[in-house]
Amino acid sequence: VITASHCVYGLSSPYYYTVDIGVHDRSKLESWATTRKVVSVTMHPNYEPRGLKNDIALLKLDVI
Repeated sequence: VITASHCVYGLSSPYYYTVDIGVHDRSKLESWATTRKVVSVTMHPNYEPRGLKNDIALLKLDVI
């Protein structure tokens, strides 16, 4: 999953995050939706929080 580094900056441990997949309407429970755990968070090595340069990060999900 691609996200912004500023979203995970300061809390880069994967244990803080889960990802909901297949959710179209968060107010309804959908039978095909699933939640995956994040196993690693990788921020761009040249991320600069002050100017938001290289503001990209990857979340690696667990396997089913």
